[in-house]
Amino acid sequence: MKPVPDAKVRSAYRVRITLFVIGTLLLIFLLSATYRGLATLNALDQIEGGRDVWQRPGDVIQALALKDGDVVVDLGSGAGYFVLKLSPIAPRE
Repeated sequence: MKPVPDAKVRSAYRVRITLFVIGTLLLIFLLSATYRGLATLNALDQIEGGRDVWQRPGDVIQALALKDGDVVVDLGSGAGYFVLKLSPIAPRE
């Protein structure tokens, strides 16, 4: 068996170390992005909970008196607050 030259061994270790560092940095980035995303969703849940109190979406939807076959359009919905409230009720096409 022929010995492996030191230059090839060093090169292989450099590649492994580089891949490890890149993978670690990518993992840290993904964990950070996930944490920020979950924090944003939590903040939006709190804001929406407060909005539910003063806007009373249940009363608004009940006042619409939707029947089977009705089509609902939330025009200019912005973030889609009522779309999310209406989606379980209105049929999808």
